[in-house]
Amino acid sequence: MGMEKEVVARFQSEVAESFRSEDVADFRNEVVARFLRYAVIDTESDENSGTHPSSEKELVLARLLVSELQEMGAVCGDADAPAADGVSAASDAPAVPAVYSFDEEHGYIYCVIPENVQGRPAIGFIAHMDTAPEASGANVVPKIIENYDGGEIVLGSGSNSAFEGETSAEGA
Repeated sequence: MGMEKEVVARFQSEVAESFRSEDVADFRNEVVARFLRYAVIDTESDENSGTHPSSEKELVLARLLVSELQEMGAVCGDADAPAADGVSAASDAPAVPAVYSFDEEHGYIYCVIPENVQGRPAIGFIAHMDTAPEASGANVVPKIIENYDGGEIVLGSGSNSAFEGETSAEGA
């Protein structure tokens, strides 16, 4: 077993030991529920608008994300500033909340979430909140396909479009 595989196996073992199976199932269900909630929001951009964001629809998802950050305890502030002078939630100090800022004029959300395990590296996420006009964001009906076998997936009811799985460039 190579060094990289050993590190991955040790990390997976540590993670598995730190969670009960019920916690993992609850977390998975929450992630899936959020994904499905986000996927049905029409965030189609308007390439002819000349504004950023290009449509008001894009702000619907942004506002939902901000409200969810608030529900999770994030506080509005300067997301570019270091959290409480580098004090993390993993230390003996009181937990430092996540800090977010929302530029509603341009539809940008910035959020800093302090580490909760001391010594672990920080990670970042960047995502678009819009869909291109070529693939409409209207009337999306998400599918969760358990145990996907790599075959064709028909996109939408009565659609002539399909994702060809392992045979398509995107599926490779």
